[in-house]
Amino acid sequence: MFEPAGTETQQRQSIVDELERLDERKREILAAVCTEIDEKHADLIRSCSLLGHVYGRPLADGRRVCVFCRAGVLVFPELDLSSSAGYAADA
Repeated sequence: MFEPAGTETQQRQSIVDELERLDERKREILAAVCTEIDEKHADLIRSCSLLGHVYGRPLADGRRVCVFCRAGVLVFPELDLSSSAGYAADA
């Protein structure tokens, strides 16, 4: 267990220093986990795109996303995609 030594001021400073070290370690761990999640999500999107995305109802902001991997629909309003497998934006 952490036992600060010295005067009361030194003890307080030791505690603050240890808390700062722990906070830095927490940020490092969080960054590593976020990177791993992002990589796994990218793999999921790649796998899902090979099988074919399945888009659900539009979200509150009007965007459509795949119900499995949450990838957004690529919309090219200047193109008529109604005859293809893509999603055509309403005119």
